[in-house]
Amino acid sequence: MQFTFVFESAEGQNLSYLLCFIPCPVWKKEDNEIINLHPENPHFRIGDIKALIHLEALEDCKNLCLIIHRVGHASNEDLENILSELDALGISYEIINL
Repeated sequence: MQFTFVFESAEGQNLSYLLCFIPCPVWKKEDNEIINLHPENPHFRIGDIKALIHLEALEDCKNLCLIIHRVGHASNEDLENILSELDALGISYEIINL
């Protein structure tokens, strides 16, 4: 799996980010790698969303659409950890499965 996070934006900004596992988790925006989270570990860790939020100044974004792509190296455990972190951060989300 891999995931696209589309944060709600009142200003019409492109707040879409791809979390892909190549094989370690990497945040991308518009095909540009913006964070290689932890090259030594191929799994999502709690705090990986927070790292993106701080880097991209997304602290005010409290709603997003999470698109799950069924291709890629992420596991169901990675998805469970993503949802746990979103809940802990108080971010509301809608899930779309592709």
